[in-house]
Amino acid sequence: MEAPVLNSQPRPRTWLGVLGVVIALSPPIVQLLLGPWFFAMVGFPMDRFLSLLVFWVALALVLGIARYAEGYPLSLFGYARTQKTLRARLIEWILAALAALVLGIVVISFSNYVRTALTGEPAPVLAAVRRFPAWVLIPAWLTGSFVEEALYRSYAIERLTLLTGKRWLAALITLIAFTVLHIFGWDWIHVLTAVLPGGLMLTLFYLWRRSLAFNVIVHSILNAPLLLLPLLEPFM
Repeated sequence: MEAPVLNSQPRPRTWLGVLGVVIALSPPIVQLLLGPWFFAMVGFPMDRFLSLLVFWVALALVLGIARYAEGYPLSLFGYARTQKTLRARLIEWILAALAALVLGIVVISFSNYVRTALTGEPAPVLAAVRRFPAWVLIPAWLTGSFVEEALYRSYAIERLTLLTGKRWLAALITLIAFTVLHIFGWDWIHVLTAVLPGGLMLTLFYLWRRSLAFNVIVHSILNAPLLLLPLLEPFM
């Protein structure tokens, strides 16, 4: 359980809120800009491992600003011990797992259909994943599943809602940012047929449940191919 805030009332600052949102939405751009420096310093694939720190540093910064500079309790952004019973939590986890499996099957099938129709070639995901060892893939999976949800859903949506007073506008801004910023790492077919529908569903899940844990479970299952494809390749 987090420690109580010293001042009972938050001290919101518009410019700090805007700064926090910019930091939360910008890790892919910062990662791209620092990429050559990471590569020159440690080479491949260690550079990809170190570049993940950009997301964790961004998360630490935005939560630090929200908590210590503005006085918001971290529970506002999903960091609080749940009061739900074990039975309720199990049901929620099962629902999250089922939602992720259904969403994953639909999105992957749709994306593969569109790619095959347009290019006649399968998705190059396996070729991309094959380049990285497990000690890069596992942290990348954890970063994508947890930090992306913490930055793009629980923090950005909640902080933008406080700034704009409109929850739907906050959700729309974060969805657009989440989708567009994936262009730096994937081609447009994957972005439009996988990232956009996946991001839309994750955004709707958060608006529905307002649960960081729920979204992390869904996202972790959606990102599971990052870990499973190299293991399954010999049998495919």
